[in-house]
Amino acid sequence: DLSESTSALYVISINTPGFRLADIPGNWEGRLNFHFDDVHPEDVEKVKNSEGKDFVVFTNEMADQVIRFVESIHENREILIHCDAGISRSMAMGRFVSTFTPRELVILTPDMIDDRFSNIHVWNTLRRCWYERAERECWYERAEREAKGANAPEREEQG
Repeated sequence: DLSESTSALYVISINTPGFRLADIPGNWEGRLNFHFDDVHPEDVEKVKNSEGKDFVVFTNEMADQVIRFVESIHENREILIHCDAGISRSMAMGRFVSTFTPRELVILTPDMIDDRFSNIHVWNTLRRCWYERAERECWYERAEREAKGANAPEREEQG
């Protein structure tokens, strides 16, 4: 229930396309808003054909935004993850944040504490982007060390 003020200072809000942004009370310092459907890319055509509408799928770009947003927040600050449906997209996002950062996952709907409720596409996209980013950062650090080592003056061995 978002009618009560929240102590969370940062918000990630997930909304279905066409829904208005949620009115989340509180004095939050940062908010990241998304509009995407609770659908897996492989199911889009099948569902589109049955319901006759286009779907917005969670993308790598969205995952990168989440990662940058979460990394910018000091680890002792709370993050509220809101979703207009509050089941699989928010569960996947919450699992990611609690798995890859030193934050505890607090679930307001305890009957949803089951990985079966996580949107597997959101979870896999976040996780893949996290690992790819970490790999790139390691590569850049290694390249910088090697470049510095190549420019370092030669030392004579004493014998």
